Amino acid sequence: MPLPAGFVYQYDVETDAGETGRMMMQVSRPRDGLVELDVAGKVQRLEVSPDAVSHVTGGFLLKAPLELGAEWKGQFGMVRVASVTRAIQTPAGAFQACVETVEEAATPPKRATSIYCLDVGLVRLHIEGELGTEAGSVETTLRSYGPRPTEFE
Repeated sequence: MPLPAGFVYQYDVETDAGETGRMMMQVSRPRDGLVELDVAGKVQRLEVSPDAVSHVTGGFLLKAPLELGAEWKGQFGMVRVASVTRAIQTPAGAFQACVETVEEAATPPKRATSIYCLDVGLVRLHIEGELGTEAGSVETTLRSYGPRPTEFE
């Protein structure tokens, strides 16, 4: 997950109820080893090292070795590497040799399937289970990514 400072990721969002929308995520790096992801004013902080990306609140997002079947403690459950050869087509492009992880928890029941691609980061996230007070699912798919525009002509 490169997560370069100043990058903006735009995702298409769709719920199982047919609701659609867009989500923007801005990346900042306030200091070496810390990444802040700003989504609509809510900031998620990640610690980044050569062998792991972890939530500052606990649990790993990704952890070496990224090989089929590897497992670790995630943010809400256990994470398992389901594929290291996942191909995916999104509005942002076609990607090959991506890592797919599945995080699951029994109480409350929740499952998150994430696809991370080299030199890009998160390209798809599918969450199902108890979302807030209701059961359902939501899928986020990468639409575009790149440096935040600094000047407008």
